[in-house]
Amino acid sequence: MVGSTQLRFTMTEAADVSLSLHDAAGRLAAVVANGLNEAGTHSVGWDATGTGGRRLVSDAYFARLEADGEVQHGRVLIRR
Repeated sequence: MVGSTQLRFTMTEAADVSLSLHDAAGRLAAVVANGLNEAGTHSVGWDATGTGGRRLVSDAYFARLEADGEVQHGRVLIRR
């Protein structure tokens, strides 16, 4: 994909996963992955498209990965 990135995460066991991105105000910007993932390392391609189908603007976004009741956070920077 042109202008895309790979978001990677590792699961120690199979679990339902929700990987979403939020803007600085905490609003949902995109859902990148949602569903059952087996144990192991996963890579999800994402083209910076938001929930409304529009390309997101250049900015810092906050990734939220939830699995088995645990939550991890990270940061994703979009530059155009």
